[in-house]
Amino acid sequence: PKTVRVLSKNIPLWIKRSSVVATISNFSKEEIIKHYKTNEDKIEVIYCGVDANRFYRRGSDEIKIIEEKYN
Repeated sequence: PKTVRVLSKNIPLWIKRSSVVATISNFSKEEIIKHYKTNEDKIEVIYCGVDANRFYRRGSDEIKIIEEKYN
């Protein structure tokens, strides 16, 4: 209940003060517009994603090296 009160009070202020509001989906963007009467041009959708060059399934040889390194 305390968190709900704090957020209910402050989110409208934070949105008003911000030059851009970032959110993770078009659904969230529409909810922000609907509930906080915000201009849609102020809201940017930034989709969640993973860098496949950095995060990928490792081979057993590479896993073994890391296991030995960190015990």
